[in-house]
Amino acid sequence: MDPTIEQYSPALRRILALIFVYLGLADHVRDTGDDAARAFRALAEPATVSRRVHRMVRKLLLPVEAATRRLIVALAAALPDPALRRRELKLERPRVAPKFVAAWRVWTPGIMVPRHLFAPPVKPAPKAPVRPPRFALFDPLKRFNRRRCVKRLSVPAIRSGDEPGSRPVQAQLPPTRHDSMPDRHLMRRVAALAFALDDLPKQAGRFARWRARRNRKLTRRSSPFRPGRPPGSPPLRLSGKDKREEHTLLADLHSLAFWAPRSPDTS
Repeated sequence: MDPTIEQYSPALRRILALIFVYLGLADHVRDTGDDAARAFRALAEPATVSRRVHRMVRKLLLPVEAATRRLIVALAAALPDPALRRRELKLERPRVAPKFVAAWRVWTPGIMVPRHLFAPPVKPAPKAPVRPPRFALFDPLKRFNRRRCVKRLSVPAIRSGDEPGSRPVQAQLPPTRHDSMPDRHLMRRVAALAFALDDLPKQAGRFARWRARRNRKLTRRSSPFRPGRPPGSPPLRLSGKDKREEHTLLADLHSLAFWAPRSPDTS
């Protein structure tokens, strides 16, 4: 086994096991060697978790995903560029944003339609996955100049005293830490991380193929990392004694992935 994998993989697996404990998937399992299989079964059977657990898992997932991504880049630095297939020699086209056409708003005075007559259609149940999800080899880019929508938590309760049967509109309660949230997208990321840690050399081969396409200028991105600090980094005001294991691991692997392509091992 590669010494880099032997050095960092146990720590990443230890944090992944903690994520399984938070999600309630490690209570009745004694063997911890089937993380990917358990995550895939949980992905096929979506459930809900509390908002508190959702935030705890996301807080761990961000640095662990970024650290695993940098470990894959460091492992791929020692691999040569593979021969590309015919379908991989095509140039990536930029994604075209959807066009919004302004339409005239039609309003008929004196006609009111109850809101329940135009209820949103019921979404079909998601299908069970057939193959495991693929781990993302690129950092999510920062989104600048985006509009932040503030969710309205209360509405004015205006009514007429002569209107029969009128009642004030109930204000929406603010979210709490005990609200139930679907875990399908969260479990998809956990399953992809578990499968990536089970076969890191295969993920390094995936990155080597992308690097070969990038060297031929066939890709839109020039680097798998985003500018600035990696995702999941602790705040700058956080002292060194308050940093957790995943923060130290992310800093070490970020430095390793940065210098590995610049100083390949020629021994």
